[in-house]
Amino acid sequence: MIRLKFYLFVSLVFLLGAVFCGDVVFGQAKPASAGGGSGKGSSQQVLRIKSLGNSAVKTPEYSTTVQRGKGIAKEWQQIEVIYDTAPEWIDNLVFQYYVMAGTKGADGEPAFSLYKNSVRYVDIEKGNDHKSTVFLNPNAIKRYGTVVAVAVEIVYNGTVVEDKSKETIKLRDKWWKDPSVVENKNVTVRDGYLLDRAHTPFAFVNIDDNEVIQ
Repeated sequence: MIRLKFYLFVSLVFLLGAVFCGDVVFGQAKPASAGGGSGKGSSQQVLRIKSLGNSAVKTPEYSTTVQRGKGIAKEWQQIEVIYDTAPEWIDNLVFQYYVMAGTKGADGEPAFSLYKNSVRYVDIEKGNDHKSTVFLNPNAIKRYGTVVAVAVEIVYNGTVVEDKSKETIKLRDKWWKDPSVVENKNVTVRDGYLLDRAHTPFAFVNIDDNEVIQ
């Protein structure tokens, strides 16, 4: 059964990738492994993205005095950025997230969903391994498909000083800004599904490891 699911997933990835790699629809594609930082010189003086990843995580369990039956924990998609900062203090940073998911539509054609969210953090102290996370709602994953690409831009003093992306299908460079991708007829923008930590059951998990959201 596991091997069958793996083959189905691989087939889906190839099918979805076909939509994005054609010269007519999306232009010249870049290798999936080519996602990376912006390389802006100013960002090196302020911050540096160490990693961008996404993984499946189960809903955390909390003990309460309310008597109820125990249900099955749902599965969220966690998108996490780990980064270092250089100044003693940064007043605020804005993380702009973009997540693309794909599946087969009712007509059998590839169908993509684009999720967005901006998270503002305040009072970031100088240090390494700061974390920023957003979470994709479990029902969105079940209904609208598997995550195939994630991207983040970090805004400091009104300017994007660092960005990074990660893809499992071929997409153009900085695809989240490219109208031929985000405005494509196969892509639907879905609001309200990509949530910051404070609006999820993960809000109180390792709370001191995360910056204050404002």
